[in-house]
Amino acid sequence: SDWYKGTADAVYQNLDFIHAHKPDLVLILSGDHIYHMNYQKLIQFHLDMGADVTASFVQVSPAGSSRFGLARISEDDPRGGRLLEYLEKPAHPASNWASMTIYLFKTEILDQALKENAGIDSHEFGRDILPAIMSKHKVYGYKFHGYWGYSRTLEEYRTANMDLLGERPEIKLSDWQVRTNLDHEAIRDRSPALIGPQGSINNSRIYNGVRIEGKVARSILFPGAYVGAGAEVKDSILFFDTQVGPGARVENTITDLGVSIGRGSVIGKQDEALTVIGIRTQIPQGIKIGPGCSVHPKLKAENFIQKFYEQGNVITADN
Repeated sequence: SDWYKGTADAVYQNLDFIHAHKPDLVLILSGDHIYHMNYQKLIQFHLDMGADVTASFVQVSPAGSSRFGLARISEDDPRGGRLLEYLEKPAHPASNWASMTIYLFKTEILDQALKENAGIDSHEFGRDILPAIMSKHKVYGYKFHGYWGYSRTLEEYRTANMDLLGERPEIKLSDWQVRTNLDHEAIRDRSPALIGPQGSINNSRIYNGVRIEGKVARSILFPGAYVGAGAEVKDSILFFDTQVGPGARVENTITDLGVSIGRGSVIGKQDEALTVIGIRTQIPQGIKIGPGCSVHPKLKAENFIQKFYEQGNVITADN
């Protein structure tokens, strides 16, 4: 789409809105990250340093650091320091302080940077804006210490959800004071969860309206999910009203809303590539779908013309 041509262009096209409110500072955030931060501390650091721009960074594993924008930060203050170097997704990382794509700008600096950037072909804060202003303005790096999850891909989304599990989960929802919108999908009107006499749950999160007659391990079941007798669900996320038939097995899979998995079907495989099933798809009984498969939404039972779909297949109404 040409609507927004990048993160910087998205803000540039809304400068009138910013100007109408006449703020001293503008805080720019990303919507696909999971963390718990008191922005007042970031703002106070910015003011204390007399910064023109402050970007927030978090330490990541060196093994995967090349996926992110990385910075070298001076040791001016325990909270952070002047940005010495910033490279967007370098092949050979010299740092493991990764950008959280959280940026705090003086309004006039943001306005100037965006107008200058509008004249070139690339419009990203990390790739274009930050490197362009480092030599001209006081750009600081704020060091965040805490959980940070990235959910840009389905694998990352699944990993972040799994961080809710365990005796000492990395994401502590009670500390974060996250609350559910009870109007969403009629959550408040659903009955309490029901665990049958043969049902079992291990290291999982379940919610009201869930019924379990089989086995659930290391999984998250949204309201209304059902696991039939003799069925097993492992390392998976089942969205609202997903139905897993008796004797079926679901491993390392994400199902969207209202998915139905027939009796005795086998979906995904533990410790293999993630399998994804689209909204309201109806998988008939006795079907085997291998790891890494993507199943299109709203498929009917008659669309599944094979009994076995090999690893990595994209399953549509035409195959």
